[in-house]
Amino acid sequence: MTLKLRLIAAVFVTVFVIGALNLLALHRIAALDRETFAEHRAEASRAVDARIGEILAELDSAAINLSRPRDIVNALHGADNETLSDWSAAFVGSADHEAAIDTIVFTDTGGMVIARAPDEFRFGDDVSTTQPFFAASRDGSFLGIAPVDGRPSLVAARVLRKYDDVPVGVVYVACAITPDVLSKITGSRNVVLTYADAGGTISGEAALPIAHAVFSEAVATAHTNGRFRLSFLPDPNHERMLHLQTLLSMGAVIASVMTLVAMLLVLRRELAPYDAIIGGIRAYADRATTLPLLRKRLERAELRRDPQAGKVAAALVRMIDSLEGSFREIAANTARLEDLARNDALTSLPNRRALDEALEAEMRRIRRYGGAFTVILTDIDHFKDVNDRFGHAVGDQVLRQVADLLHTSSRATDMVGRWGGEEFLLLCPDTDAAAVACHAEKLRRAVADTVFPDGIRLTASFGIAEGRSGEPIAQLIERADRALYAAKAAGRDTVR
Repeated sequence: MTLKLRLIAAVFVTVFVIGALNLLALHRIAALDRETFAEHRAEASRAVDARIGEILAELDSAAINLSRPRDIVNALHGADNETLSDWSAAFVGSADHEAAIDTIVFTDTGGMVIARAPDEFRFGDDVSTTQPFFAASRDGSFLGIAPVDGRPSLVAARVLRKYDDVPVGVVYVACAITPDVLSKITGSRNVVLTYADAGGTISGEAALPIAHAVFSEAVATAHTNGRFRLSFLPDPNHERMLHLQTLLSMGAVIASVMTLVAMLLVLRRELAPYDAIIGGIRAYADRATTLPLLRKRLERAELRRDPQAGKVAAALVRMIDSLEGSFREIAANTARLEDLARNDALTSLPNRRALDEALEAEMRRIRRYGGAFTVILTDIDHFKDVNDRFGHAVGDQVLRQVADLLHTSSRATDMVGRWGGEEFLLLCPDTDAAAVACHAEKLRRAVADTVFPDGIRLTASFGIAEGRSGEPIAQLIERADRALYAAKAAGRDTVR
């Protein structure tokens, strides 16, 4: 093979190596994006499932509260429309309830409407054939989706009994499925929740038409028969970031190719003086040297004795500087993307993914070496009221301040992360539940004593669970979540 062909071969090998490195970086970026999007989908689906469950649970709680008072039972037995309407008015549209209760209906045992809220003077309808009445009459209760006044609604129904055993009627509490309700469940215009049945489709508010969705999946939620569906719209900021990353990677490849092609055009005219240069390039092509060592070789004084050789050497040095700059930029961007994948953008705390990895590592540690660790799951009480009254910007400030408070009030060995929404998880290694309970109580007082932006005062509820060797992480989190639910049920601002 002639010197010219060997030089051309060495140059193209260099281009291939450089291009492969840049394409590998681009592939890494794409893989990381797919992984992040998959986690985002899973987290959004869990959040929607939990929120629908919360609404149904609140409706059921309201139905239970309206089925037990003796005054209500006596009023229904006596067909006292006025008393029943007064009781219902306290629940419909009340700010004390997160679920938007639209309708409360009291019927007698035959399915005739005795009282209705908010339509106090609308009664006498026959609802004996409706699913809530039929199921509640048969089973004692109903919880799910059914039409109410011609609109699909989340419904909870309960039987009212006199003397605890004689049925006198049924009460059902309903929240209509509207675009506003669906939007509040997701809390994002880029994640759209839709409900579909034989009567049509209802969609939450979206930043783009639903046809632009990049992914869509059914929400497997109890009591809803798979009628809800989540659609994920493209995020413009995210798309711009990926586009920038692609341009950076492809620009580095193009710059490398163009620089090397220009070098070939120069070397074709005068090959003789460039044995040293060709030797260096061949060594790099054979992976016998590195770019920094090649750069030093080109800078040697003997290469500069020939003016043309000096120019070629200078061009190669600039090329190497450009490539190394591109590699550093790609490495910095890759590191930034990896950091974004593990940290919450709002609070800068570790996100759900990082917490899951830490929990698995801690479980492996106690399985191998023994000891204990405990998790605290905390939720800001009535946080939705902050967003509703002061706006999401103030709500974000509150979340950041709570995150900082939890972090600074915990030990250096503890891990504090954002679990999702207004929930935070604290991982406390080498600590049992009794010790952690004291720490959680300190955190509870700290939150209650803090004055947040705009003079806001808040409380938080805490659920504690101690890790058991060999226990699945999901089961540990479920125990912590049950403890948190017990704290909420006990009036909030408490530790369980």
